Amino acid sequence: MKYINKIIIISTFSFLFITAISGADINSLKSPTGFSDITDGLSIYDLHTKLSIDKYNDTSNNITLKCNSSNGYTLSNIENNFYYYIDNKSNTTGVEEKVNIDGEEYLVCIIKEGNQLSDKDKSFCITTLKEFNNLNNFKPLAI
Repeated sequence: MKYINKIIIISTFSFLFITAISGADINSLKSPTGFSDITDGLSIYDLHTKLSIDKYNDTSNNITLKCNSSNGYTLSNIENNFYYYIDNKSNTTGVEEKVNIDGEEYLVCIIKEGNQLSDKDKSFCITTLKEFNNLNNFKPLAI
């Protein structure tokens, strides 16, 4: 009986250890200048601007997978795998990219309130994503 209990305990710890190291820890990523630390895939810049990190295959949060004009979403490639999007349903807009984090694909978005970005805001979003990539050694991937 003692032998079976030891096997169960070792198996449980092994499972927990493997589970803990198998997923990407997005909360340990470095935030761009002026943004809060990343918590649950979210980093705040100000009341109207945030950085969001979601698994790419998560269709509930993935604008590119549900993107079509009849749904109120538009998406266009603006520069080297950075994409400008408008979400008319939630009245947000921003710039997004897809990156590989520990073998998994994630969508990283700079989200701003409103349904249009000025050229200054687009530049800010792209510069912020480039800084995020440099801090974390990422390259944007094609969506």
